Amino acid sequence: MADLITERNRISGGLRSIVAAATTTALHTISTGKTARIKKIMIQSRQLANITVEIGYDNLGAAWTPVMPLIFVPPGVDLEMREDDIPIAGNTPDGWHADTTPVTGFAGVIAARASASAAAPNDVKMLIEVEEF
Repeated sequence: MADLITERNRISGGLRSIVAAATTTALHTISTGKTARIKKIMIQSRQLANITVEIGYDNLGAAWTPVMPLIFVPPGVDLEMREDDIPIAGNTPDGWHADTTPVTGFAGVIAARASASAAAPNDVKMLIEVEEF
């Protein structure tokens, strides 16, 4: 019942450019004290071959932690995933929430990595929309 009256806000993380393969790129920073769930993912690959994108985070020990299945992106396709296609994922069963646990904690930055990318015009463009509550 409490979940029904919780204020929920939709926020775009803004368009991000992934310019290096296997490098963490921040997509959205969660508001203090909030939990977030990804509700929309948009990806445009300017690579000439298939790529994969994974969503996750760098924990406080600087280790990459993927939390969703790989997203396959063919070349020349603008990929859009909506709420029904996106599993609830994050560092908690309810989604993403900052956690100050040393080494394994999470600073609150939802991020992504691409299997291939380069500087513009061969970058991977990405945008997520989250719901914070």
